[in-house]
Parts: sequence; C-alpha cells; structure tokens
Amino acid sequence: MSVLETNDLTKRYGGRPVVDALDLTVERGEVFGLAGSTGAGKSTLLDLLAGSVRPSRGSATVLGLDPWHDRDRPHERVGYLRETIDLDGTQSGWEHLRRGTDRTTDDAAVTATFDRVGIAPDVAARPVRTYSAGTARRLSLAMFLVGDPDLLLLDAPTAGLDGSDKLPLEAIVEDAADEGSTVVLEVAHAGVAIHDFTVAAPDDSNRQRPTDSRTTDGER
Repeated sequence: MSVLETNDLTKRYGGRPVVDALDLTVERGEVFGLAGSTGAGKSTLLDLLAGSVRPSRGSATVLGLDPWHDRDRPHERVGYLRETIDLDGTQSGWEHLRRGTDRTTDDAAVTATFDRVGIAPDVAARPVRTYSAGTARRLSLAMFLVGDPDLLLLDAPTAGLDGSDKLPLEAIVEDAADEGSTVVLEVAHAGVAIHDFTVAAPDDSNRQRPTDSRTTDGER
C-alpha cells in the first residue's frame, strides 16, 4: 500500500524547475532516500510533500490527502524534520517532547524516545539553551519520533553534528521502518549506511533506481 504518490509534480522558482515532472510512489514501511548535489531539489521535494510550498504543476497524495490543499488539517501522522528547527531555549528537552504529544502518550514512551536519540535523562531535564548544536539536533529528531508518525520526512537529519557527536541514524531509521513507519530522507548529507532502501535522484532525470546496501557522504 502506497503512503505517498506524486504525478508530474513540479516546482519552479523564477521560471527554473527545481523539482521537474516527478512521478514517485513510496510504499508503507519503505525507507526512501533522496540523493543529489546541492540544488538538486531534495529539500524542495520534502517541502512539497509536507505541504509547506505550493506545486507549480502536478499533484501529490500523502496518506490519502493533498499536502497543499489539505494543509490546514492536522498532521499528527507526518513528522517533518527540517534542516533548521526553532526551539525554545527557556524550556527543557522534556517539555519540548511533551508539547508535541497527546495526553495518551505516557512518560515511558517519552523516555524511550530520548534514549533512541542518545539524550540522557539529566540532559533532557535541562533548558535547551544549554544544549550543544548536536544535542539540539537530537532533540529536534526526537520531537518527530515520539508520536510514532506513519511518515517521517527527514531533511539533513545529521545537520549540526560532527564526528564526536554521532547520531545513530541508521538504527533510528531502521527501527522506525520495522515499526511500520515510512521514511523519506535526504541521504546525500546524512552519510549513513541503511540496508535495502530505494534512492531517487531529483537532479538525474527523476529516475528511481535500487541501490546497494550503502550510501555515503556527498554534497547536499
């Protein structure tokens, strides 16, 4: 069963196509990577799927809805991690996750989500203004994992992290897929090795192609 489909999806800026006539289908539970160099249209495609920008032509269907025309409807089933996320420095990491969950989510689920992204309980209790850039990025990812969304859109998921602050992204993504979530992520920036997933290159005539078991660093 498909979670998202696009038909002739196109976005132009200043007359230049950034996403050009994209036909795409992503199935439930699939991990789907977007590869390509800087300016290939990866972030724009994620914005289109999230309903953040209006397509110039064509259409998209995400979880049975049109991302743009249905953008005012609740999006609890979609978690969109942008490259930059605004966090409230006066609030703790715990408060950020609690703010993004409903009342049925218990404390154990919140604690487990912090554990998945590598944030210790004492760090989760501290104000976000005390966080390093890497810890803030971990918190941003946790905010979109805690609700177990049906679809995760991840733009530059390791932005702000260096070698000393490595995020276990491969395990996080594979766990999400194992639990039934569909994941679409920008892989050229992530530099991760995720097994058995499909890659689309928006700057390569929109061809979809299977890949081997590894994807490595590249330009965004």
